[in-house]
Amino acid sequence: MKIAITGHRPDKLGGYDANNPLRVRLRNRFKDVLVSLVADALTFRGAKPQDIEVYVGGALGFDTDAARVCVEARVPFVVAVPFPSQWKRWKPSDQAVYRNMLTYAKRVEYVSKVDPPSAYREGVDFGAINMMYARNQYMVDRCDIVVAAWDGSRGGTGHCVGYARQKGKEIIVLTPERANSFGDVGSRPLYYINPQPTSRTL
Repeated sequence: MKIAITGHRPDKLGGYDANNPLRVRLRNRFKDVLVSLVADALTFRGAKPQDIEVYVGGALGFDTDAARVCVEARVPFVVAVPFPSQWKRWKPSDQAVYRNMLTYAKRVEYVSKVDPPSAYREGVDFGAINMMYARNQYMVDRCDIVVAAWDGSRGGTGHCVGYARQKGKEIIVLTPERANSFGDVGSRPLYYINPQPTSRTL
């Protein structure tokens, strides 16, 4: 069983301090979900330990938080890097977090081995964004389940959830806050899209 992770950047998760209350709560909730998914895969889905992998996109925010949880839970994870220079504009402290994540990864897969062409418009690098969308699709295509830290807003995470939905993947959404589009999920911390028959309870 393979699990793809998608989620917001730090600005939508309470900030760049990885120990802020919102990010801590999300990590704890994700750890519960991850442990349950692994137990279900081994017990009911016929998976072998070597078949279980988590794909993270290597971005700051929920990606790095999810990788940290995988290390703590001893679940192998793969970093799907959209393009080689993804990290070069980050602060030195964030670059250190990124390098540390790659050190613990089971493997690193480059979705593109070349950097995006410069495609700036109104200060937005659309070349990089398109490659990040391609990275999201790459992960979803290789996975059975998607876990998303998503507040319902548009953007990269919303795009990834939408693509996974089109592909009929099971999606587990951890809502950082109240959803503000695509349906109001109230204060529930977790809901499903395209749920598959399963024996587990979370």
